[in-house]
Amino acid sequence: MTWAEVLSNRHIQKRFWKLVASMCKGHLDNVRPLEDTRVVQARHTNKLSLRPNKFSNFHLSSICNPRFYNFVAVKLTIRKTANMREFSTKDSFVTNVQPQLDHSGHKITVVGVGAAGIGSAFSILTRSVSNDIALVDSAQDKLEGEALDLQHGSSFLHNARIVASTDYAVTAGSRICVLTAGARLKKGETRFDLLQRNVEIAKNIIPQLLKYSPDTILLIVSNPVDILTHIAWKISGLPKTRVIGSGTNLDSSRFRFLISQRLGIGLSSCHGWIIGEHGDSSVSMSQGFVCKH
Repeated sequence: MTWAEVLSNRHIQKRFWKLVASMCKGHLDNVRPLEDTRVVQARHTNKLSLRPNKFSNFHLSSICNPRFYNFVAVKLTIRKTANMREFSTKDSFVTNVQPQLDHSGHKITVVGVGAAGIGSAFSILTRSVSNDIALVDSAQDKLEGEALDLQHGSSFLHNARIVASTDYAVTAGSRICVLTAGARLKKGETRFDLLQRNVEIAKNIIPQLLKYSPDTILLIVSNPVDILTHIAWKISGLPKTRVIGSGTNLDSSRFRFLISQRLGIGLSSCHGWIIGEHGDSSVSMSQGFVCKH
């Protein structure tokens, strides 16, 4: 069925334009059909659907009387006018009561979307540390995939805002920047073998983070974490209270788990500490663990 056949039926034409006018708030002067558009007849539906093209910005679906033809995939073109926002479906249903904020004030950036980076982001969101997360990585495909996983699960969180990009501009306004990016530890290598490679990576990342978030706190997770934290402090020029390394937190967590398994006591009731440098040279405080029943 062509537009000529549609327009030849006055009843259908009147009903069609009335439906369009109700959606466009009466501005019929700004609505024109494409001459080469074909209207497809649907035999088993009674819906009239206006599908948007590149000139329009709304979608309309309404129930039509089944004794008339039903039209699907009707395309409209709307003149570009100064009041184009009047045709937005969003504006028809949503009223802004205050300007939208660029960032929440408690934004956290995670650089690197490997196992440590995504684990950190997931913990930040699920533990309600922050609901405003920015992810940055040089591997765009992996970055997009990991970000989509978090975004698609955000309905189980409290209004989480998760953005991801290879551009450090998305990190603007971050209160904390977690640096997990770095070269992988190869078989037979020690954490110190990674030092030179990860120093070069840190030299590229840290200035970009400070460019968009000069008041941020740097949390270093990349290995060798203790040496790299000291180097990050030198590179950034920040006060030492704003450059923090994860240190032996992970080692202490492992220590507590092993104690709980050995003694058959709940993990939350076991407290122990690993001190020294993160890695093979760290030591346990064998006299310093506490078990509470």
